[in-house]
Amino acid sequence: MSLTGKSPSETYKDIAYVDNSNNGVTTSLKQVKTGNGSSTALQVSDRSLQVKSSTNNTTALDVQNASGTSKLLVDTTNNHVKANGVHVNTQYAHFNIGNSVSANFTFDRHFALPFEGCVPQTPFEIGSGTNPDTSYTISNDAHSVTCTYWFVMDNITY
Repeated sequence: MSLTGKSPSETYKDIAYVDNSNNGVTTSLKQVKTGNGSSTALQVSDRSLQVKSSTNNTTALDVQNASGTSKLLVDTTNNHVKANGVHVNTQYAHFNIGNSVSANFTFDRHFALPFEGCVPQTPFEIGSGTNPDTSYTISNDAHSVTCTYWFVMDNITY
């Protein structure tokens, strides 16, 4: 829509503004509103931008490329963030086990997997119950444990 040739009464509801007593954008976040006073999901300052929807939704923030493909998607309903269509998980490592070590594994046991690139001399067993042990006393074998130590406390989603 162009404002050319239209009166303010025909366009004011479509104009966005910051209600700040004619001080414009400052260091404090201010709500972006429409000409009829309706609030948007945006708050702006000269230092930051905040997107805060009035309700949770699966596309609270959706950054797309020119063809409409989502490149960054924030889902506030399910607490998910995706970049290039893949869930973004932080502070997770890659684990790997080679054939030379896998020959030393025993069935019906839990073993800690080593970080990718780390080769323990012997597999590190962490229990034989239904669930792996959640504690272990490190005494003289700390050197064999360090490359496998990583407790994942979150449910990893895909």
